[in-house]
Amino acid sequence: MKLHTGRALALAFVAGTLALATPDPGAAQQRRGGGMFGGGEAMMLWGRLDQGFDEFAGTLSLTEAQKQLVTIVADDFREANADALARLTAMREELRGMFGGGSRPDRQAMQQIVQKHGNPAQELAPALETLKEDVTAVLDPEQVQRLTRLLAQRRPPGE
Repeated sequence: MKLHTGRALALAFVAGTLALATPDPGAAQQRRGGGMFGGGEAMMLWGRLDQGFDEFAGTLSLTEAQKQLVTIVADDFREANADALARLTAMREELRGMFGGGSRPDRQAMQQIVQKHGNPAQELAPALETLKEDVTAVLDPEQVQRLTRLLAQRRPPGE
């Protein structure tokens, strides 16, 4: 992910300050894969940042400074990955359309849709992991634990 220099310095300063005060709580976290849409927990984190930021910030009890930093990270991720995110949204909409009418979707047709869009989830996977690392770097150990529990719930934001 490409951060703007000023934003990157601000993020690095706060993350460095937190790192000096606490051990790295995210270092031991395991990463899970994510099926056809890829990304696992990192994809879920993006969904919460993109579609449910206020709930996310409240659940983690983010400070105003943390909210600003996480917003910068999310905005930079969105900007750097706009094309892949647009293709992912289009792919998901097409795939959702296959689940109507009570019949089971054709797996081969689903794979063709994924190929048509260039498998944006796979393309986004490294950037999503970086996003997760950047967000985790801003959190204190208790917030990291809350984030871990939040992502383990495996439910979309707003529900």
